[in-house]
Amino acid sequence: MSLFETISLSSRTVMRHIEKISADAKNQIIYTCSELQYFYVAVDESKDLSDTAQLAVFVQGMTSSFHIFEEFIQLISMKGAMIGAIIFEALLKMMTEMKFDFLKLIGITTDAASAMVGKRGISYATTIRYGKPMNL
Repeated sequence: MSLFETISLSSRTVMRHIEKISADAKNQIIYTCSELQYFYVAVDESKDLSDTAQLAVFVQGMTSSFHIFEEFIQLISMKGAMIGAIIFEALLKMMTEMKFDFLKLIGITTDAASAMVGKRGISYATTIRYGKPMNL
């Protein structure tokens, strides 16, 4: 038996290490996203097995040295109905927390589900640069 196998770690110690790794991964994503010259966001809404609405957010962008960055950013649990304005608010909050520069946003891709589209077929997502949904 090796020395490593004899070390006992409490569940609290393991949890602390997982939290540190998670925080570091998030900080790396925030830093990389701040370096993007241009980016677009892909958003998909769905429900899990317990019928909880979720919003999956992916980002693809390019740095000034032409490196392409593609990453799953976050899975946002949604409370209540999945309507465009609520999805918009959750996406805006997440992008603000992750320190995205909205002026570098060049597009948003959705699956065109009814929850992602406002009245007259105009997407709420198209208004994200302006900080609030327009009266559609």
